[in-house]
Amino acid sequence: MNQPPADYTVQLGPGLLERLTSTLASHGLHPPYIVISDSHVGPLYAEDVCRAIDGRLVTFPAGEQSKTLATVEGLSERCLNAGLERGGTVIALGGGVVGDVAGFVSAVYMRGVRWAALPTSLLAMIDASVGGKVGVDLTSGKNLIGAFYPPGLVLADTRTLETLPDEEFRAGMAELVKASLVGDPTLFDWLEAGDARPSPRWLERSLTVKLAIVERDPYEQGERAALNLGHTVGHALERLSDYTLRHGEAIAIGLVAETRMAERLGLAEAGLAGRIETVLSRLKLPVRIQNGTPGQVRLAMTADKKRVGNAPRFALPISPGKVQTGCLVPDHFVFEVLEEMVR
Repeated sequence: MNQPPADYTVQLGPGLLERLTSTLASHGLHPPYIVISDSHVGPLYAEDVCRAIDGRLVTFPAGEQSKTLATVEGLSERCLNAGLERGGTVIALGGGVVGDVAGFVSAVYMRGVRWAALPTSLLAMIDASVGGKVGVDLTSGKNLIGAFYPPGLVLADTRTLETLPDEEFRAGMAELVKASLVGDPTLFDWLEAGDARPSPRWLERSLTVKLAIVERDPYEQGERAALNLGHTVGHALERLSDYTLRHGEAIAIGLVAETRMAERLGLAEAGLAGRIETVLSRLKLPVRIQNGTPGQVRLAMTADKKRVGNAPRFALPISPGKVQTGCLVPDHFVFEVLEEMVR
């Protein structure tokens, strides 16, 4: 297997795609290059990328609904037809779904080929492209089939954010809020100050939080579980909406819900949920459950990867910058919170 290195370079900044050919070569990522993108991002950037690196393009329909084993099979067949061999490289060009799917194709195609991530969404740049988690969904739940298979390079050209729709940008901000709660109280202070448009240093600090945690706990044996803050409720809401609810939108609701649970348990600072809700509302992100009854949401959480038996384990915030993992929340608290959050 062409095993990826345990460590890899992450670059964030404007104009990085202009140096793509030399950057790939300097990181040992060799042709043939197969660019995997989706129906949204492909028309914007794939032609230029393929021309620069003499790559072949394969695409799939955009959206979480495409994160399936059927998509992986189809892309693998097309990679074979396009000439991808074990010494070649997959280039994942797009947002979080593209990275998850293309990374998983890379992990299983011919028992593993090298790959590089070129994230084009805010969510992918500061979260999804970093950490090596790749995979697809089952009907029963999100990301239930996957692997730890890091890319050889993450190249996040921030100029691609200029074409990102506003609603997608806002959804990405939910992961930035999460990162501040997990490991950067100063970043949370900046968010509370009221500026809804982040500066480059916001993105860098958010990315630094995840990189530091992943470096210490690459396979989620302990501390890395803190990055699941907001995701136990959030993933359930995504699934109940048939993925019409964007990932970041679902995580925003999950952050509020799980912080309210932490307050009920006496773990979180009093008033923290309200502070988080204010920040998210200012960013025009949802903070109330818009699909599903409390019972349906609780049932959907039983498909969560972190459960023990049918009881989900939560990462819960204590204060900005501090999270407790592996928390069991009594069902009556879960239902109380879900009931008060149904719009």
